[in-house]
Amino acid sequence: MNSEHIHFQPHLSGDQPLVAAFASPYAIASGYDRIALAIDRPMLPGPVNRLRRACQGGLKVIPGRLQFNPVWQCTIDLHQPSRLALDILNDHCLQSQVSALLTYAEISHDLIFRRKSMALRYEPLVLQHLVVSRQRDLAQRFKSVNYFGRRSDKARSKRGRVLAVYSDKPSKLNTQLAGEPCVHFDYRITGSAKLAAVGIASVGDLREFDFARFWDSAVALYELPTKTEFGRILGGPGGAEVSGTALRKRGERFIDKCSIDGQFYMHNAVRHQPRLLRKLVRMPMDLLHLPAAGAGTSSY
Repeated sequence: MNSEHIHFQPHLSGDQPLVAAFASPYAIASGYDRIALAIDRPMLPGPVNRLRRACQGGLKVIPGRLQFNPVWQCTIDLHQPSRLALDILNDHCLQSQVSALLTYAEISHDLIFRRKSMALRYEPLVLQHLVVSRQRDLAQRFKSVNYFGRRSDKARSKRGRVLAVYSDKPSKLNTQLAGEPCVHFDYRITGSAKLAAVGIASVGDLREFDFARFWDSAVALYELPTKTEFGRILGGPGGAEVSGTALRKRGERFIDKCSIDGQFYMHNAVRHQPRLLRKLVRMPMDLLHLPAAGAGTSSY
């Protein structure tokens, strides 16, 4: 712990913030957890086996026309592709004669820690500050994963944009940091239009994607008020003056409303009360970026 940069952050256990230490990530990794596209050929041409080897999680080539657009005759599914995989796909498989339509991408960001216990402790810290932009749905938790947006299942269509956050599994991105403990952020985007809206309209865009700029626009962090401050920000009927005890109780009730199994979600707070965004203080993105000089990065 002594070699780690330390964050000091408040807990919600009392009205006066309690100081607690959290080890910061020593590195970050950015990349894609999964990419899916359709092509106008019945099979993927080019060095498919070489492409498969460049995808840490494997490659699926699924013949068959898309249900509502028969122009697209085959689906390509890449799991944890490396930069080399994107180069092979764009330069040797697709080239100029094969048309492709990107249909799905998981844009990922891993905060890398030296021990799993550090990652597990860091995740709640992030959740109590994090707000996902352009996401009206409340955060929810399913097993060990926090979903910002309604999660999909086999019986329902995928949602356009969903952020998943968890810390109980190691990084699986195709970088030199694969296998390290991490807090994993997985922004899942479905549909060519929504992908184009974030700057991904082609495989070439995948190679040139600005991950840091994306995350700075996709999420925001806000300072955590005390319970009394929450009560004061929320206000009361007619703006009447109330005691500090009453303000604190009002804040406690609101915090409980925005919590799941004792974990407070800032995202849920601003969705329940959108006017909070005008009152809360926005934080720099230090919790999601590298905090110390010399820390490592790994990305495409």
